[in-house]
Amino acid sequence: MENARNGFSRSGRCSLGVGLFLLAGLGGGCGEGRDGPSTVLLVTVDGVRVDRVAARSTAPRLEALGDAGVRFSSARTPVPHRRSALATLMTGLAPAVHQLRDDGHVLFEEHESLAERLGAAGWSTAAFVAPGALVEEAGLGQGFAVRERFDEEGEDALVARAAEWLAEDRAERRFVWCHLDGPSAPYLPVGGDPRDGFSFFEVDARGRPLHPGNDRAHRHARGLVVFGRKPTSAAERKRALALKDAEVRAFDARLGRLVGAAGEGALVVVAGTHGESLGEHGVRFDHVEEVFDSTLRVPLVLAGGGLPALEETAPVDLADVAPTLLDHLGLEVPAAATGRSLTAAWRGGAIEARPTFAQSGPPTPWPGHPRFASLVGGAASPAAAARSFRDPSLRLRALVTPSRRKFVLDPIDGALSAFELDGDPGESVDRSADPAWADDVARARALLETIVALDRARVLAASGSSPPRLPPLDRAVVGLLREAGYL
Repeated sequence: MENARNGFSRSGRCSLGVGLFLLAGLGGGCGEGRDGPSTVLLVTVDGVRVDRVAARSTAPRLEALGDAGVRFSSARTPVPHRRSALATLMTGLAPAVHQLRDDGHVLFEEHESLAERLGAAGWSTAAFVAPGALVEEAGLGQGFAVRERFDEEGEDALVARAAEWLAEDRAERRFVWCHLDGPSAPYLPVGGDPRDGFSFFEVDARGRPLHPGNDRAHRHARGLVVFGRKPTSAAERKRALALKDAEVRAFDARLGRLVGAAGEGALVVVAGTHGESLGEHGVRFDHVEEVFDSTLRVPLVLAGGGLPALEETAPVDLADVAPTLLDHLGLEVPAAATGRSLTAAWRGGAIEARPTFAQSGPPTPWPGHPRFASLVGGAASPAAAARSFRDPSLRLRALVTPSRRKFVLDPIDGALSAFELDGDPGESVDRSADPAWADDVARARALLETIVALDRARVLAASGSSPPRLPPLDRAVVGLLREAGYL
């Protein structure tokens, strides 16, 4: 099947339907060996909103996996950008460490991936990905003996090929990764003409942009409407949400087929790379440039492989996935990992309480962007402002404490917002001026501003400039920064 897999190589199933698979409790069977699961299936997905899935029952198979296994209900991505989030998931490293934080960046080979660790331990490894993952271009294929990308055939073909590989590969232990990006914008009609979808660029009959590199021109075609900060009518929004829900249902059906192909007893891991704004906070159907929970909260479920059914509510992030899998499979967790193993959740202990950090992804400096506009006045030219705007150290920063208080810093203007997630999950009430929050606000500001300063020093050092002098750091801040990978 020669296609746009760019020369990727090919190189395996005791199949049960997903319903029977789940009813069996995800235990025993051909997927699990005497010393733990012999098959690990990792499914990553873009744009699935945890809250909307639960409210609208658009992903019953994903929900069933969560009910049958370990559901991390407060999981977040450290950055709402697909490739950067995948780099964190695969390496256990924070974005500030692995440095794959922008389109065109590549994961350095020195950062050992989960697949490399498993391959070295004798596991057979394979990756089947949608084109957005850019496995080869971004270096995310490290450690996978088989890597296939499906640019033209679509995600049903991807699922079929992964199932075929699981049936063919008879290795004693198999690790297979499938990445699906259907639920993320643009929203295309399932089984219909992509030109009748909902996007910010004009597309052809195959869903490909007709104007690559010029998507911010806000072109319209056959009912297409823009997203981002461009306003949409109530009717357009309703249609977009219906299309998105349909894409989530299609993803869920594909997930069910993959779970069935992996076999009873396999360890199944489902992780989102980012959420998506659906109109909250004035942002329409986008995710990269914001750090509200609508874009940061992601599904994270581990099921099968002998795991019990439980819900873990402690804040965790994608950097914890690789260390958790390695620990659960009896392999050493790299000392350099900024994530931690979460196996205590099912081994009778408790997950260490620690804050989680996030930053926004690479922004696009389109005219009228509120954060970009604030830079233009002080820049030598709009082009200089645009270059500064893409500086990783100027991206929004977020901190979520174990007590579920959240703080967001904008390094451009220094504004800091504070939210009580338990009572205000929509982050609609800013508590930063509340006297009762004064101490927490001051600590959060000091911590986030230090992170920005450290990031700025790295950016300048990489460009050959002299980094700025950092302010003295107290011991508590140093400890938190070490955990987050900034020191």
